[in-house]
Amino acid sequence: ADGAVTRTYTVEITDGKVTKSVELYNEGDVNGDGIVDISDYQQSVNIALDADNSSKSERDLSADSDYSKAVADFDGDGYVDVIDVSYIERRMYVA
Repeated sequence: ADGAVTRTYTVEITDGKVTKSVELYNEGDVNGDGIVDISDYQQSVNIALDADNSSKSERDLSADSDYSKAVADFDGDGYVDVIDVSYIERRMYVA
């Protein structure tokens, strides 16, 4: 979807139609409620301060991953840091 952060799903098709519901969030919409607001900003700050965020990891955008981290990682460097948080803050005022 236009403006949405990529996400990967695996779908197995056997004998007929398969319908798969997917969730795609726009950049900065960390909680997936459709708007970029103070809640997303606070959640991105919490992710940035989390000890699990201290080492770089690949952006796992699968259905099983913590998609909110990928949505908060604006620059795609594998970390959610002050740069990403500042992008989300700016996005709050233009969204």
